[in-house]
Amino acid sequence: MVPISEVGSLAVGVGWCSACIAYLLRGRRTAVHAALAVVGVVVGAGIVLMKVWPTVPGSFTGVEWLAFVTWCVLGFTFWLGRLSFQNGAAPSD
Repeated sequence: MVPISEVGSLAVGVGWCSACIAYLLRGRRTAVHAALAVVGVVVGAGIVLMKVWPTVPGSFTGVEWLAFVTWCVLGFTFWLGRLSFQNGAAPSD
C-alpha cells in the first residue's frame, strides 16, 4: 500500500500545482489571490520535486516508480478505450 499512497502524493502535488497555474492564467484575480496561487504553485512543485529527486529522503524507490508507471499505463489504456468508444465502436454485448 505504501507505493500506491506515494504515487497518490505525487498526483496531489501535480494536481495542486496545475490548479494554481490555471488560476493564475485565468486572468481575473486580486493581488492577494494571485499571491496565494503562487504559494500553491511553489508548494505543489516542491511536493513533486520531493518525490522525483533521487537524493531527497522520501523520494520514489524502484517499487514506487513501478507503481507509478503501472498506474500511468492503466490510465492511458482506459483513455484509449474511451476514444474508441466515442468514435462509434460500441463495446459488443
